[in-house]
Parts: sequence; C-alpha cells; structure tokens
Amino acid sequence: KTLKKKAAASGLSYNPAEQNRVRKNIEISQELMQSVKDEVDYDFENIKRGMNHKKKKYEHDGLYEYLDNFIGMQFNNDDNEFNNGKSKIFNIGLVNKHTKEDMYLIIDERKEMEDCDNSRRAKWKMRDK
Repeated sequence: KTLKKKAAASGLSYNPAEQNRVRKNIEISQELMQSVKDEVDYDFENIKRGMNHKKKKYEHDGLYEYLDNFIGMQFNNDDNEFNNGKSKIFNIGLVNKHTKEDMYLIIDERKEMEDCDNSRRAKWKMRDK
C-alpha cells in the first residue's frame, strides 16, 4: 500500500516515522495507561487500532494508538528535551477532568540497554511525574 492509502485506512492524515512512535520504542505501564484514562473525560474506544503483521488488531486500546501518533509527531522537537537529552516531556493534548489542566507525560532513556535481558526492550520508559 502507498503511504496515502495507509493513512486513509487508519483514519489519520499523518503517520509518524516508526523510530519516533511509542510502539516498539517506549514502554508504558498498564497502571499509567489506566491512570490517564481515569483522569480524562474521553472514550478512547472510538479510535481505530492498527493491525499487526498478521493482519490482526493490536491488543492495546485506543489510548495507546492515540499516544503512539500524538507523541510520534512531537518526538524530535528539541524543545521537549531536558536532562541533557535523556528525558523528553510531551503535552499529550488531553485535559485532566478534575484540575482542568493540560496533561503531560515524560519519557526517560533507559540507563543501560546492556542490562536488559531482552534485546527487543524499548529504549525509553514513560512516566507521569
């Protein structure tokens, strides 16, 4: 498929480069995902999920797909970097329903990839504080 057809099929007008996306690059805990869902007034089930290489829908929900694309579009913005480029902060485009403030998530580069027992482990890990 052409990029244009892929974008149309996913309902997105832009697909970020794979190396900038959450998928395969950033580890997000289930607890963090649930925390984000609990703090916003939005139903992520209406977001279409992508397909894996076996043409099956990914097991994650719409919030993961949303973050995958939203963060991917901001990933290379130098203004997001701090801690000498080892951390990045992203405005995720959502508002906390209790405080009415914009929500941000932070990713930190893993200290030692060699210490990981799984070489396919994500280079970054996400947190909210």
